[in-house]
Amino acid sequence: MEKVCKIAQKITVYLSILVYALLAIYAFGMSTPAAPLHQYQDTLNFYEQIQPYNDEILYFAIAGLVLALFYRVLRNDVRKVFYISNFIWSGIYGVFSIFAGIQSLLFIRFYQVCYQQVDFATINAYFASTTPDVSLNPNTPVFLLGYIVSILVVLSALPVLFVGIYKAIGQFGKKKEAKASLGESKHE
Repeated sequence: MEKVCKIAQKITVYLSILVYALLAIYAFGMSTPAAPLHQYQDTLNFYEQIQPYNDEILYFAIAGLVLALFYRVLRNDVRKVFYISNFIWSGIYGVFSIFAGIQSLLFIRFYQVCYQQVDFATINAYFASTTPDVSLNPNTPVFLLGYIVSILVVLSALPVLFVGIYKAIGQFGKKKEAKASLGESKHE
């Protein structure tokens, strides 16, 4: 189990940076399938309706990247003994990643529901007559990609929480054993 903990401890920083970089890339492209709606009179406000959620996902990505970099600053990847700051970081990262992943899932689901309510036949007929090279794809993969990245964000919390809990059990368990053995030697 200790070997698994060491591996998780080493790769967590790279995993965290990768996952939040993917979330940032996704946020930059999330609204792209809906961009043509900005040119159609009946759906002018659709893009503005989705944009705050898109921005929020980008903010999650930036905050996650900053948190991931603190992993190295606190030297979580090389510490044999964790300090209270390392445990606090592990808790904050775990809670934030679960929260950010679930919120992103909810935002993407809202976006998907709104997108599915668009009248694609009418809009694509309009674009065919005015701008033939523009069309709206009702089956865009952007939602599936968003769900996958959001789930990866949630899953990125698991190795961090595993390492934090494993280290806590190891360190605080040793302190209890030491206190118990001190108490036994006093009674002898």
